[in-house]
Amino acid sequence: MSSKAPPLRLGTRRSRLALAQSGLVADAVSQVTGRPVELVEITTYGDTSREHLAQIGGTGVFVTALRDALLGGEVDFAVHSLKDLPTAQPDGLVLAAVPEREDPRDVIVARDALKFTDLPRGARIGTGSPRRTAQLNAYARSHGLDIETVPIRGNIDTRVGFVRDGELDAVVLAAAGLSRIGRIDEVTDFLSVDTVLPAPGQGALAIECAADHADLIAALGELDDPLTRIAVTAERSLLAALEAGCSAPPGRAGRPSGRRADCQGNAPARNSRHDRRFAYGAAVHHRSRARDAWPSAEARSRPRRRDARPGRGRSDGGASQVSPTTLPAAGPEHGHVTFLGAGPGDPGLLTLRAVEALANADVLVAEHEVLDVVLAHARPGVAVVHPDAGPSADSLPGTGTPQLTVVDGASTTVGLPAVRDAAHLVMEAARGGRRVVRAVSGDPGLDTYAAEEMLACVAAGVPFEVVPGVAAAVGVPAYAGVPLRDAQGADVRFVDARTASDRCWTEVGASDGTVVVSTSLDSVAAAAGELVAAGRKPDTPMTVTVAGTTTRQRTWSATLGTIAQTLKQAKVLPSPDGGRPVIAVVGERSAAAQRDQLSWFESKPLFGWKVLVPRTKEQAASLSDQLRSYGAVPHEVPTIAVEPPRTPQQMERAVKGLVTGRYEWIAFTSVNAVKAVREKFEEYGLDARAFAGIKVAAVGSRPPTR
Repeated sequence: MSSKAPPLRLGTRRSRLALAQSGLVADAVSQVTGRPVELVEITTYGDTSREHLAQIGGTGVFVTALRDALLGGEVDFAVHSLKDLPTAQPDGLVLAAVPEREDPRDVIVARDALKFTDLPRGARIGTGSPRRTAQLNAYARSHGLDIETVPIRGNIDTRVGFVRDGELDAVVLAAAGLSRIGRIDEVTDFLSVDTVLPAPGQGALAIECAADHADLIAALGELDDPLTRIAVTAERSLLAALEAGCSAPPGRAGRPSGRRADCQGNAPARNSRHDRRFAYGAAVHHRSRARDAWPSAEARSRPRRRDARPGRGRSDGGASQVSPTTLPAAGPEHGHVTFLGAGPGDPGLLTLRAVEALANADVLVAEHEVLDVVLAHARPGVAVVHPDAGPSADSLPGTGTPQLTVVDGASTTVGLPAVRDAAHLVMEAARGGRRVVRAVSGDPGLDTYAAEEMLACVAAGVPFEVVPGVAAAVGVPAYAGVPLRDAQGADVRFVDARTASDRCWTEVGASDGTVVVSTSLDSVAAAAGELVAAGRKPDTPMTVTVAGTTTRQRTWSATLGTIAQTLKQAKVLPSPDGGRPVIAVVGERSAAAQRDQLSWFESKPLFGWKVLVPRTKEQAASLSDQLRSYGAVPHEVPTIAVEPPRTPQQMERAVKGLVTGRYEWIAFTSVNAVKAVREKFEEYGLDARAFAGIKVAAVGSRPPTR
């Protein structure tokens, strides 16, 4: 960019910390763009209110004013502390970059340079965070410490001042904030994540800008650290699943674990007397980093190589090549592309051939709405590189310029902006002999314009194959209980309302067959009007289904003449979500009375319910499967963990007592206890004969079978 270009305007809060971290980002952006950056100070509600964060809503109070300035064009981009961001990304804005993270731990600044465990009995510790309060109290109780947590507000100077003035014995702060303003030497103790888990996203910054500034998004993307983004995405995904905020704030710490970015977390109870710990993982890849070891400021300041290419390992346990459609290995120059239909939304509709292709893919190019469906079957080593390209409000699947997400285990350069031509993106991903899976919603031949990308493959000499999927126009009516044909074999016509010509409407209007219309929610009434104008009777039955085949599915039954009023009475329209895709079925064969009898999916007893499954990871799967069969949406968040005894001697003494006849009774309190004893028996070469002469009791609805 030219140095004569006008300055970029960076929106920031007015606090000393906010200005310091925004200044760091401003310098980095200037180096990347060659343009000066000026800071625009904005006052947020969280800066002016003196109320406790949980009382004023917490989540979003420090970012709303900045986001309003972005949407209003007052600033070009903004810098937030990522932990302040709500988990839902607003329309019109994108998270363009998450720079490398500072130390996410909490720290103590105490009088007389005391550490946390050395504080005197009855020590008063100041914090404005319910998360920190709950965890500090829980740790103190379990270790015999006597402390009093005191709620406080204010900036770093104010909080540290409480200690210097003798009002408090210590305050809890974030290490990252002190580091960024050059006051990390005032820390008297770093709190291990085993003592106090940091907030999701703590220590990381978020650079946000308007979604329609493609050039700026690309430039800011140079500052993005994929490893930090992966870790905080895993942490915040749990926050979103629990629907928690400042009034019930879980803590979490993302750390690498092979293919997963594992999040240790805790969900404090409101009365702060109980602190439940659990483990949570996101299906992403992360470079190894020690749990409490974070890079020094000197290491973070070193320039990172943009041309580095991580090694591309192969999984030895790949899927067997059993399909007769499987092509030979990808060529060394042109690679191979699989155009894959991911179905209309239900992950269970993915075909076996699709799962096989995903297991062998080097690169995955997916539309945003099907990313979760296909990513679950990607082979180990595939990582999310550019996960923030979300669907725009006015785009629908298969428009030829879809919002794309690139998943790639071999290169960090494939995460190109979604505005790039899809065919170009696929060709670039296929270079170097890589296997590319291009995943689309529904079916590649019916729901999208994938033929253009296939022709590009032909022109470039890239071999390809097509894995059909369940088309939305077929799968959604089936889940809505709307049969498209009956015993008389009615004619079925498929119409895309976005591209349908006057001739098309005239033809389907003159027909008495079933018409399946792909359109958007706010365009349903217009499509109905086209059919009536073309000759269909206003009393022709019509059904409209949104979010088909998912647990968010909803169907309305009406007629061509009443559908607009039906949606209005249901308070569905007008709505900012009016651009959502829907499938409408029109015809005498799809009468409302028939749907009432055949609506098998939405009539499931727990349809759409969100159910928290607190069992251990090993035990949650069967219950989650059962809940899904009833239409529920299970969220597996284990609140307990099964761990071995603190010392092996405890179990050894217990087993020895069994063998020597020391005990008359043995009581198993759970299946986990049975498993632990069985494993120890196998280790010692014992079997069930060791229970001879001993009475056995078991707690539970049925006796253990092991």
